[in-house]
Amino acid sequence: MRCHLFPASALILCLTACGSRGESNITAKAKSDEVASVSADDPAMLRAFARARDTLGAFLVRVAAKDPVVREPLVKVKVLDGDAVEYFWVASPTETSGVYTGTVMNEPERVHNIRNGQTLSFPRTQIYDWMYTDANSSKMIGNYTACALLTHETPVSAAEFRKNYHLDCDP
Repeated sequence: MRCHLFPASALILCLTACGSRGESNITAKAKSDEVASVSADDPAMLRAFARARDTLGAFLVRVAAKDPVVREPLVKVKVLDGDAVEYFWVASPTETSGVYTGTVMNEPERVHNIRNGQTLSFPRTQIYDWMYTDANSSKMIGNYTACALLTHETPVSAAEFRKNYHLDCDP
């Protein structure tokens, strides 16, 4: 699977069977908006998807209520283009009659049916992760897929990433 670790200012993650651009660790990949790849059946990633889905409802309620603590809300959306699959961060998700809409925050690498900056509409079932920055603590909340990717990094690389992005994988 291929996932973006962040949008340019955050971290994006995707899942596919493709390789990377050769960056040495996850922090370098995040800074260059590089797609990170893991197996489609990666246990850590499957747990991350489940955890995100279990907590998605509460997150979406806070976004809809314009909770002032929820800064820069994003959802990670699965996009298909034929056999190609890529996961994108989508900013400022809003819901109308069961359809969500937001702005794509990453450059596609595998799929060619969307583009960075495009408005994308999607059902809730296409959301695989969510995140925001806590306005009080500046911590990154959510982004369970990044935590799953960190399980494949060295302890030093994972610690660097968590420090740089204020990500707590064990709340």
